[in-house]
Amino acid sequence: MSHGCAVCREVPAADSVGLNRVGGLDVCDPCFLGLAPQRARARGWSLNIDQWQRTDGEGNVVAYITRGHLTLAKGVGIHFKSRRKTLMRKLLQLFAPSVAVGDPLFDNHVYTRSKNAGLTRRILADEGVQSIIMDLLGEGSWIEFEANTLTTYSVRDEYVSEAKFTSEMCVLASHLERLALPS
Repeated sequence: MSHGCAVCREVPAADSVGLNRVGGLDVCDPCFLGLAPQRARARGWSLNIDQWQRTDGEGNVVAYITRGHLTLAKGVGIHFKSRRKTLMRKLLQLFAPSVAVGDPLFDNHVYTRSKNAGLTRRILADEGVQSIIMDLLGEGSWIEFEANTLTTYSVRDEYVSEAKFTSEMCVLASHLERLALPS
């Protein structure tokens, strides 16, 4: 049984609007195709995305950059910052250990620091959270969540649409609310 869209929480009629699987949750077509920022406001969230390109001296695009800022209606009592694990971060991990969740794929590719490692480990152990974090992280990218604010900074070789990026941020925020807030 569907619990509705992870962004707007609407349960679409079977014949009206499709659902798209993003990070283990369903996102309705309108939210998936660009209405996520407007529809998230109904939840008390604020979502802003900025996109720009980095070019070389000849005007050729060398990177697509997206910065997102999502504020939840309530704080969820967690802080973490995740990045792609590079050789430098693997060495850094000897002195500043990453929060490991026990999933080899995730632990080998994502470096996470946290002020509350126990709660962060429990949240990051969720397959949907792992999936969406790995989708959001590019080589020069990071994700940070503190209190009630999710901030992302993504650097990629290929353009990622604002609609895709906003639906992914909303899915991660939905997971964080679901897993961090007491029932």
